Amino acid sequence: MDNFIPNDMELMNDVIKLLELFETENLEDLQAFYTTVYCLFKFEISKKQKDIIFYVCGAYDLATKFLDIKSDGKIAQFINYIYSQINSVSPKQESKILTDFISTVSRSFSPNAFVAFFEKGMQNAETDLISFFDFSFIVKTPYDLIKNYISTILRWKIDQRNFEKIFNILHLETKNIMMNFNKNPFFFIVRPEIIAIASISIALENLNLNFYKIFGVNESHFFYDFLLPNYNKGNVHSKVVEVTNIIKENFPHIIRKLSIDISDEVLNENPQFFPLEIPCLVECCCPPPPLKMLDELVTDKDANSATIFQESENSNKTKEFIKW
Repeated sequence: MDNFIPNDMELMNDVIKLLELFETENLEDLQAFYTTVYCLFKFEISKKQKDIIFYVCGAYDLATKFLDIKSDGKIAQFINYIYSQINSVSPKQESKILTDFISTVSRSFSPNAFVAFFEKGMQNAETDLISFFDFSFIVKTPYDLIKNYISTILRWKIDQRNFEKIFNILHLETKNIMMNFNKNPFFFIVRPEIIAIASISIALENLNLNFYKIFGVNESHFFYDFLLPNYNKGNVHSKVVEVTNIIKENFPHIIRKLSIDISDEVLNENPQFFPLEIPCLVECCCPPPPLKMLDELVTDKDANSATIFQESENSNKTKEFIKW
């Protein structure tokens, strides 16, 4: 139930520290931040120690482009900041990656020459990353999931006249919880579905919304069994409990007792939009055959007009020709 297992946790912490210099606070920036960390460690960035700073900046630049996020010149500002640190008498020790890079760069660079040098390093790194990911920088993040999950949960149990008010409160509380630990390595290592569900679970407890666990007649199921019906129920539950406990233990200040003014009339005991009757694990279909198998299925004679013979329902002797 993990996203990936980094082979160098110290490096992961340092990458996160370096990315924090980009001042990622709004939701779009956080999505780019998450995408960058995920892609770097899927790429196994530890093998690129010499040029690692170029890969970090290049991955962030690609993430903002693929997500269509305005970076507001953050890369240019960051390059200028690095140049100022190179020429500083006492550079800040904010990141080992940055410190190591500064120690290897000549101070004889002019500002324009350094920008050209750094951008060239970034371009090479971006080319490498694009080739590795085959032009796909789309990554599922916990931020993408919580809105839909919360909407689904509330439509099961909340009367629709009160839906918007309670949705806004629960969504805000969930985001606030995530903001407290979204720069911790396990936020990226654990699957985004589990992070989203654990955050929502804590938010439900904080707000004293007591429909946390069971729904109607499905007493043996947790709400996330219906959100993730094709996952192993036991694995999901154990991972949610594990991650929830980690968050509570390491960030105790996020646990608080609030309350929403919900009368009995607000709760919809017979939900109109009820979840799946029984969650079940669905086996994935086998993948389609490779295109090269067409040579075995279609002869030269039939190359321009492939024909499938399909038995008629009415007669075993009748055959239909379906052409394309």
